[in-house]
Amino acid sequence: MTSVTDITDAPVRKSVTVRTTAEHAFQVFTSSIVTPLATA
Repeated sequence: MTSVTDITDAPVRKSVTVRTTAEHAFQVFTSSIVTPLATA
C-alpha cells in the first residue's frame, strides 16, 4: 500500500518585547552576524 502525504511550509513567528531603542536592539541583533550573506 502506498500513501502520499502533502507537506506544506508554515512560517514560524516569534515576537520578543524589550525596553530599548530600535537602534540598540538592531545593533545587538546584528553583532552576532560574523559573515555577511553572499549576494548573486
